[in-house]
Amino acid sequence: SVEFPGVMYGMSVTAGADFIKDSMDVKRYSDINRTARSFKGTVGKESLGGYARGEVFLLESLVLSLSGRYDSALYSSDLDSGEDDERHSPFLWGAGINYIISDTAKVYLKYEKVFRYPFLDEQIVYSGYGTDGFTEDLDPEKGHSFDAGFETGFGKMVSAGVNFFYLIMQDEIAYNNVTYLNENLSETLRYGIESTLTVKPLSFAKVTGAYCFTAAEFTDGVDDGNTVPMVPVHRFSIVPEVKIMKISRIYSEIIFS
Repeated sequence: SVEFPGVMYGMSVTAGADFIKDSMDVKRYSDINRTARSFKGTVGKESLGGYARGEVFLLESLVLSLSGRYDSALYSSDLDSGEDDERHSPFLWGAGINYIISDTAKVYLKYEKVFRYPFLDEQIVYSGYGTDGFTEDLDPEKGHSFDAGFETGFGKMVSAGVNFFYLIMQDEIAYNNVTYLNENLSETLRYGIESTLTVKPLSFAKVTGAYCFTAAEFTDGVDDGNTVPMVPVHRFSIVPEVKIMKISRIYSEIIFS
């Protein structure tokens, strides 16, 4: 992280990189004593990404933020059903504007291009139900996210926020019970509102409650206009959190949907 106090009313840039490796050995046996091996192989995923985020104060109370990330992930499999690999390489970016009303209140507007890699067992099937192998036609999820909202505080103990979201998703991944494969869905749309309330009775403890209303529907294909299944319309969550010293915290999330 680097700060540039002489640019406009202040500027900061944060950059970094991360590397993630997933690997798994797959072995299945046809007898209870595990002596007759019926299937074996290895599957893995390696991803490397670099990112940067900058914030510049255009005015003393107006902040512009820009972010970008380039990521590349290689999926590979060497199973009895065959050997294969595939690489996904997305470029993501986002921009936002924040207006700071006071030390405890702000309003914001932001856009982000979003992306999700398939999970390892979505891209490479090794469950043993007759479809083991590489899902070659499966693309990563991608979309466009728009958010607008505000956050405010009521003294030092209570803070609240409201966020309005509009999310356009392409190639959303879902399991097909007919083909027994993970497949990409037609374009979908999610929009709604999320509200949060945080109470901090002690300096080292706080509790956050949230409610989210989501409307989700297909906007293309044979399901155009239908509701997207498995998406909860109402979602409540409670997150108690305790800070331990200055470098760690313990929290738990309780979800009702």
